[in-house]
Amino acid sequence: MKHIYITRISKPYSDSILDLVQYEDRNKDGCVISAFAKEFAKACICRCFDISIEELEFNTNQFGKPYLKYEGIYFNISHSDGYVAVAVADEEIGIDIQKIKQASFNVAARLFDDESCEAILKAEDSELAFTKEFAMLESALKLKGTGFCGYNKDMYAGIINSCDICFLNAEDYVIACAVNRK
Repeated sequence: MKHIYITRISKPYSDSILDLVQYEDRNKDGCVISAFAKEFAKACICRCFDISIEELEFNTNQFGKPYLKYEGIYFNISHSDGYVAVAVADEEIGIDIQKIKQASFNVAARLFDDESCEAILKAEDSELAFTKEFAMLESALKLKGTGFCGYNKDMYAGIINSCDICFLNAEDYVIACAVNRK
């Protein structure tokens, strides 16, 4: 079972979310969207698994990936420029949402293997190709629970080949969702 939820946070609603944020954290970048994303994830998890919000207990791993203290309930959160994506599943899962952006060949060369860099260069829409590649990699790294911590491009093929990844498009955004390959 895999469910993906996507929403956009609007300005009037974002102001009311400040009540969920610790006072000392209110000036940090992304605090409102992060608070909203966590609350949205709670609602998505409760909907998928028919449990009450009071039953949810969260922890984070050593790399900051949030997880629930329940076997068989997994989720992941991503946000980009006002959009929030949440993946909920009965197996480990990673998700990333990215606004389609100009291809950065310097970034591509640092993150992706040569074959992927070549494909981005040759793509009819290099912005879309770059953003899909980036979202794919980040969703896979989030699935593994490490994010970019300790990552180098020599790991690229092994990480990508260990996952099944699906893509969704929403307006000018790419969403990649990764699960472990069986």
